[in-house]
Amino acid sequence: EVPPTLDWDIWLGPAPKADFSSQIVPFKWRGFIDYGTGALGDMGAHIFDHPVWALDLGMPETIEVICDRATAGSEKVTHPASSTITYQFAAKGNRPPVKLVWFDGKHRMPRPENMDAELNPPGDGCVYYGSKHVMMHGSHGGAPKLVNKAEAESFQAPPKTMERSPGHHAEWIAACKAGNPAGAKSNFDYAAPLTEIMLLGCIAAQVGSGTKLTWDPESLKTGNAEADALVQHHYREGWTLGS
Repeated sequence: EVPPTLDWDIWLGPAPKADFSSQIVPFKWRGFIDYGTGALGDMGAHIFDHPVWALDLGMPETIEVICDRATAGSEKVTHPASSTITYQFAAKGNRPPVKLVWFDGKHRMPRPENMDAELNPPGDGCVYYGSKHVMMHGSHGGAPKLVNKAEAESFQAPPKTMERSPGHHAEWIAACKAGNPAGAKSNFDYAAPLTEIMLLGCIAAQVGSGTKLTWDPESLKTGNAEADALVQHHYREGWTLGS
C-alpha cells in the first residue's frame, strides 16, 4: 500500500507506470534499471571523480563488462549483483593510455603486490598503479596514501599547485553569487561527461556479461545495436522535455 506521505505517480516521474512495491522504496530503487543506476552509478560519482579529473581521461574508447546476477534473466529489470567493468582511455598529450577497472559486489579489486600487510585495498575507493609507486584513497578521495610504508617514508610530495576548495556547499553558493557556473567544480560541463562514463558501464551490463562496447561520443553509437537502443531514455507520456 502506498504510504499517505508519498505521491507514487510523482515519485515514478518519467519511468514506466508501475504498481507500488516496498521492494522499490524507500531504498532498493537504486538497484532497478527503471529507477537507478546500481552500485556503479550510486558510488561511481564519488570514486571515478578523482582519476577522471586528475588524469583528464575524457571519454572511454571501449567498455567491457563481466557481471553476475542474483536472478538469472534479470538483465532488463535490475543491475548486476557483482561486476567488473573495464574502461580503456586513449593517450592524451604526454599521458599514456589509461585502463580504469571498476569492481563491485563480490568482485573485489586485487591486492597490490607491494602493499603492506596491515593495509587492505579500500572497500570504496581507488588504487592507482603508477610507473614508480602504487597509491590508494577512499571514497570522495579520502585518506590518500602510498600502499608501501617504506616507499612512503622516502617519498617527496610534489608542491601544492591546485586551488583548494572551501567545500562544495560554499563553492556552489559563491558560484551562484558571482554568476560563474565554472566556479562550482562539479558543474554540468564536468558532471555530465562523468555521468556518461558510468552510464556506459550500466548499458554494457544490461546487454549482458561478456559485452564489449566501442564508444563514439559524437554519434552516440557503440557498435552494438542492443546497446545503442539503450542510449536514449524513453520518457513516460507527460514527462517528456522540450528540445
